[in-house]
Amino acid sequence: MRANILALSVLFTLLMCGQLFAQEFEIKLDRPEKVGDKYLLSGSGRELEHFKVSQGLKVVSETTASYSGKLDATVTVLKNGDTGDGSKLGLIVSACKYSENGKTPEQEILPAGTEILAELQGKEEVFLVNGKPVSPEVKKVLNLFFSLRHDKTTDDDVFGTKERKKVGDRWPVHNAEMAASLSEVGILAKPDSIKGSTALDKIVESDGIKALRITGNVEVENLTSPALPPEFIVDKANAFVYFSGDFPIDTSKAPLSDKMDMNMWLTGRASAPNGIGFVLSMRMEQTVEKKYKALR
Repeated sequence: MRANILALSVLFTLLMCGQLFAQEFEIKLDRPEKVGDKYLLSGSGRELEHFKVSQGLKVVSETTASYSGKLDATVTVLKNGDTGDGSKLGLIVSACKYSENGKTPEQEILPAGTEILAELQGKEEVFLVNGKPVSPEVKKVLNLFFSLRHDKTTDDDVFGTKERKKVGDRWPVHNAEMAASLSEVGILAKPDSIKGSTALDKIVESDGIKALRITGNVEVENLTSPALPPEFIVDKANAFVYFSGDFPIDTSKAPLSDKMDMNMWLTGRASAPNGIGFVLSMRMEQTVEKKYKALR
């Protein structure tokens, strides 16, 4: 009898898994926020920048700077931007931690209960406590988890698809839209220098909510920027991004989590005022992971 029950349980589980793999789902990455929406945010992240300047075989300067941060906060949407994402947020901090250059443990830099107003003033993102700007350390942590400037090009434009997809399906990144998105932040890349794909990896469940685990990667070669001095010649500038997120099957619900790993490398050369050429090498790494829980 027990063997029969076990066999039936296994068969039922396999049938359910088969149905999930055969089922097609709508892919919707952008989930517009409404004024009044409130959620818990738990985030961790780190950023590293490495610069080296050389003249011939001599290293003139070399620096590495890094920091990491953690944030637990209750977030309320106070105002929406044009794309439906929050452009003005109210935060009540439960924990805010910061560490520089690998020093451990991370230090609390804001007391629990601190209220922060995050908003756009012109094109600048501003974080205020009692009407005054937060410290540089607090701003670094908040910048890891919040971006109030919302591009005209959306995640669905770049990574999405209008076709319904099954678990295991993969589709290409939209190169032209990715190039347009980069140009909105001052980075130039030709569509044919961009390659990547997005996939529906599996079905996950958190707090009783079934969600699509969407993953993807994109590699961009030969980046440049009009902000660079005209005398600076870029020899190589590449970026690689990996991302994942859990998006409820019910597309009216907000994402449950997202993660992003980015690496960028640049080498270039120019002439110093004394006429001697120099070579600049730069590497940047950033990892950010966020989890969300809707409160209303």
